[in-house]
Amino acid sequence: MPITYAFANIGITVLQGGSAISNIMYLRLSTTTPTAAGTNWTEVTVGAYGGYVAQLLSDGSMNLPSNGSSASSAEVLFPTPTVGGAVIAAVGLWTSAAGGTLYAYAVLSPTVLIVTGNTVRIPVGTLITQAT
Repeated sequence: MPITYAFANIGITVLQGGSAISNIMYLRLSTTTPTAAGTNWTEVTVGAYGGYVAQLLSDGSMNLPSNGSSASSAEVLFPTPTVGGAVIAAVGLWTSAAGGTLYAYAVLSPTVLIVTGNTVRIPVGTLITQAT
């Protein structure tokens, strides 16, 4: 999961004596592939994924970083869709459930088709943030 320029800028700010970021992040789903600038993000809609809601990643959801990398320590489960049809192209770490700033993202290959009744799962250890 590459980091965006916004997240890299925070590291520089902290090194220069600025304030740190919040440790509360949200995992959100996109139907498009974002850029390192944090643009080209199209949030999945409830119309294409009935019951969709961004998932809170609270303290302890990610292991402490080591050698510039951190992996998820808990499975992330999105609500079971009541409507399907969306094609998920990427997942992203955001500062809030709506709006906010995209800090990191992963492009899914292959993409994931949302099917009514099938829960979207991100297994333990597969959500990885890494300095590149």
